[in-house]
Amino acid sequence: MNPLTTLESDIDTRCVESVGREISARAAKLGFRCVVHDSDQDSFHCYGGESESLIGNQRWHAVLKSKSDDWEQGKFRGGTGVRVWCLPIERRHRIVGRVFLHRFRDRIHKNALFSGILESEDARRSLAEVMRIEHPEEQLLVDMLREAVDDQVTIHEARFDADDLAHRLSEAYETLELLYALGRSMKSIDNPQKFVVQVCHRIRETLGFGFVAMHVGKDTDILPAETIWDGEEDAGPESIEGRDRLLRAIMKHAPLNEWKDSLGAVVRSLPNEYGTDALIVAGDKIADGGHISSYDTKLIEAASSFTSTFLSNARLYDIQKRLFVGIIESLSAAIDAKDAYTEGHSRRVAYLGEQIAFQLGMNTQDAERVRIAGLLHDVGKIGVPEAVLCKPGRLTDDEFEYIKRHPEIGYRILKDLTGLEDVLPGVLHHHERQDGRGYPHGLSGDEIPQMARILACADTFDAMSSNRAYRSAMPREKVLAELERCKGTQFDPDVVDAFLKIDLTVYDKMVAEEAASSTSKAA
Repeated sequence: MNPLTTLESDIDTRCVESVGREISARAAKLGFRCVVHDSDQDSFHCYGGESESLIGNQRWHAVLKSKSDDWEQGKFRGGTGVRVWCLPIERRHRIVGRVFLHRFRDRIHKNALFSGILESEDARRSLAEVMRIEHPEEQLLVDMLREAVDDQVTIHEARFDADDLAHRLSEAYETLELLYALGRSMKSIDNPQKFVVQVCHRIRETLGFGFVAMHVGKDTDILPAETIWDGEEDAGPESIEGRDRLLRAIMKHAPLNEWKDSLGAVVRSLPNEYGTDALIVAGDKIADGGHISSYDTKLIEAASSFTSTFLSNARLYDIQKRLFVGIIESLSAAIDAKDAYTEGHSRRVAYLGEQIAFQLGMNTQDAERVRIAGLLHDVGKIGVPEAVLCKPGRLTDDEFEYIKRHPEIGYRILKDLTGLEDVLPGVLHHHERQDGRGYPHGLSGDEIPQMARILACADTFDAMSSNRAYRSAMPREKVLAELERCKGTQFDPDVVDAFLKIDLTVYDKMVAEEAASSTSKAA
């Protein structure tokens, strides 16, 4: 059966029941007994009192059925001549049910109606006498009840329309609230996984599914997992591998427009402009008796469009970011290359700075900005003569003044570039000291931006650990001891403590790679 036809039939049945209950109560007060017929279900119902027993009487049920040709007349005799009034229940120009009314004159009349058997000749004569008597007030009461039926249908429709409006408003609010939340989250362009997780979670919470998953297929450059899954522990496949297999199977065999399988799942592929075989799957519907409505599919489709737009932008952002970082790395490498002894220095400082940031509890985004600052911290050396940078001996006071200018030169080079505003403090102040004896501004303690305090430690560690024109690299133990010794004077103690927790395996590998590269170039 068509879902819309089923829905309309359910509405009709609720209308018949609502009207039947109200009219039965009113009829009882007027001395009538009432039986209600549902046209769609072709079934009889009663609502309380002696009618309960009556409807259980198969003889009376059969009598009413046998008189169906007389229903349209509005009045007929049933059984042993009992007068029955038939009041139609009309909804939207259709008869959806009927109310049958009858009235007992006395005990003999009632027994005859219930049993259909007249126990004596006196009873038959008495009943015949009763049947001949017309009571005008009965017809007036029936007419009142007929009008009451029409009124109750109108009231029910008004109540239904109000409930339907409230339901539609509720759905509209949920839709707007979900889409607003997703739209607001689209600002987090640098964190695609967080957005996708929120999409899955919000769909599941709003629509009442057991699980909602997104399969991203080929786009693992911006999303670390092939499948993002949000759901109850017992919803869908238990293992990650099983979930991946489920979504791959759906992608391979399902028409990616609208699909429902034995799980009661809805599948929506992301629009074509996204350019991959990604899709959203929602299954194990819990709310609404497990029924998946057109509202569910439309909302999931809207969410898929939002997700497609977001991931398309995230991919472009990722490409631009890679290009941006690549340019910065090339620039820092070019600066480092001015001095063979400092080649790879900025890249290593950037790595150490990022690791210190993580140890201090920074999130990935903030740690990444420290890394960018590390790559750029010595860009100002482009304004320092190579003769000074590469001088093998001790610098004169004038030469050291040249060196001390490089943080401010770097700041001036970068300050007008959009997107680097937050890294400028690290570039400008990475040679400040906790005791205020650093440069260029002599800041001390918390006056020094945290990013600059981090880079100061990372920069000094790499400088002491590397060969320079005027000295050889210091042993690791001596470098670490020097950092400890200078806590509170040159370095922020918290930063040094964070640094000492870092695993330097990756750093040592970077040093070895740079050394091998330098040897290869020299050869």
